[in-house]
Amino acid sequence: MNLYQDNLYQDNLYQDNLYQDNGMFLDEEGITITSYLYPGHRRHIPYASMSDYRLIELGPLAGRHRLVGLGLRRPRHFFHWDPARSTKTHSVALDTGRLIDPIISPDDLHRVVQLLDEHAEQLSESH
Repeated sequence: MNLYQDNLYQDNLYQDNLYQDNGMFLDEEGITITSYLYPGHRRHIPYASMSDYRLIELGPLAGRHRLVGLGLRRPRHFFHWDPARSTKTHSVALDTGRLIDPIISPDDLHRVVQLLDEHAEQLSESH
């Protein structure tokens, strides 16, 4: 972890976070992507604004090597800033009901899916 990442991680380290890595954190309210367009640019997505989520497989033409931006094979999805995405095999697409939906690539995919499952009532109540 470099100094910038370490400071960003420490700035977001709260005891009430359910999950946290260098790119995002999840709490009882929703998901905050800490590096959305670029490092330091945040986007908060409340669970209540999501209707669903799904796992997607990453491949050479399906987002694995995309640092940030719209996907070539998934033009309705926006990949947040993640320099480590090329080492990951799956991501999570969040259905926010908007034209462009975010894709997150957490370091611990299984933990994030578990937390989204636990908050499934909040996801379905809003839509």
